[in-house]
Amino acid sequence: MRYGKWNMILATNMLVLVSIGICMINNQVSIMIGRFFYGMACGAFTVYIPKFVAEYSPAEYRGPFGAVNQFMCTLGIVVCSLMALPVPSKQTALNVVDPNSFIVTQYWRVVWGLPALFVLLQVSLMLTVFRFDTPVSYKQRADYDNLSQLLAKMYV
Repeated sequence: MRYGKWNMILATNMLVLVSIGICMINNQVSIMIGRFFYGMACGAFTVYIPKFVAEYSPAEYRGPFGAVNQFMCTLGIVVCSLMALPVPSKQTALNVVDPNSFIVTQYWRVVWGLPALFVLLQVSLMLTVFRFDTPVSYKQRADYDNLSQLLAKMYV
């Protein structure tokens, strides 16, 4: 049975998917509600994921894995900012871009829907590769059989 961080990460992934679905409704209030819950889920990820990675990784790799986690968070912010580049400014839109083009009318759905791919990737990895609790949680529960099986898989 799984406890703690593993379940919380999966629940947070489901909250992100629901938030993305709410944001896809073309209504200002719905988008604000969806973005609120999306922000709550992203804040939860900044707590759960580093702790999960630190407990899952061997002691000699905790520092580099934590640094990779921080780097990927920063890279995600940069990618989201870069995705806004194709959106024309108001002055450009008046003169050059067709107001009925995909970039003007529907591109926002791509920007807010792209994280769903990463959520699905993370959920599939957690259900296939990282389907165990962390070694720390096994040790805290004194579940030494599962702990030894997990360590044997990690260090072989």
